[in-house]
Order: sequence, then structure tokens, then C-alpha cells
Amino acid sequence: GSDKKNCSCKFNTYHFKGCIGPFMKSDESMLIIHHFKDEDNIAVADYISDEMFDEIGRYYGDINFDGVCAVPSHWTKKFYKGYNQSEILARQISKRISASYFTNLYKCKKTQVQHTLKRQERFENVRDAYACKPFENCKNILLIDDIKSTGATLDECSRQLMFAGAENVYCAVAILNS
Repeated sequence: GSDKKNCSCKFNTYHFKGCIGPFMKSDESMLIIHHFKDEDNIAVADYISDEMFDEIGRYYGDINFDGVCAVPSHWTKKFYKGYNQSEILARQISKRISASYFTNLYKCKKTQVQHTLKRQERFENVRDAYACKPFENCKNILLIDDIKSTGATLDECSRQLMFAGAENVYCAVAILNS
């Protein structure tokens, strides 16, 4: 986790209730994600999801989650890569916390790669790039992604989840980049 007073997100209002992660951005943590995302080392997912599960218990332990969602990738990206790393983490975590894995959230528009953009451009880039099928009786959703930088993607996904009927969205990521 990161203390709010040390987080760049303290200047923003987001649709999600909170965002936690076991690792802060560093050369070491980025190397772990690189092995997972870019070298198809799926076994690294077990280590990352274990660390995320511990953080979820520490910070969200008193929340009863109705479901878990992953930040989706566009179908073309998933098709060529073969998997979505956030989905792998989300499926593992949903089993560990005994909550349903929801596929309601999907990416409906291709976007530019976020890390190449300036802060405001990131929010504009993901605006309306996601959509969500309606939920019924869904109070708390846990949204999973690999890295949080500005929070633009998590915010837009949270906004769509709430439009679809979720009351509260909480985020958990592998790496926090404050």
C-alpha cells in the first residue's frame, strides 16, 4: 500500500473507493512484471497474485466482494498475445477470496499505449474505451490490473462498472506508481 499523503492521486477524484498494491514501482518490480507480461512467464503470476492477495486481506479484509473483474484488453491484443495478464491475476484472486469472476467489463475501442502519453492524455485516451454489461445485486466489485500510474484506466473501468450497477469499486494492482 501507499500512504495517501505520498501519492500523486491525492489531487484527483476517482470513481473507485481505493487502490492497493504490494509493490511500488522500481527496477525490480518492473522486471517481475516484464517476466510476466512480455516473456509469457505465467508462473510469475502465482507470486504476484499471492502478494496481491496479502494486500487485499490487509486493506480490504472487512469487505465482502460480490465479484472480481479484470481490466480488459482489446480482443485483438488478447488474440495475438494469447492472454490478458490482468485477467490471469483476477481469476486467481477471485478463487482465493471466493468471489465470482465477472466478464461483464470489456474494451470496446482500441487505444494508444498509456505509458507513452502525458497525464491528461491518458484520461482522454481511455474515455469511453470500455463498456460493461449490467449487474444485478452487485454491491462491491474488486477490479484488478497490473500497474496503476495515473489511475486513468482504473477510473474509466470503475465508472463503467458503476454505470452497470456496481455500488462500490475497489482496485488492486501489482505495482503502484505514485
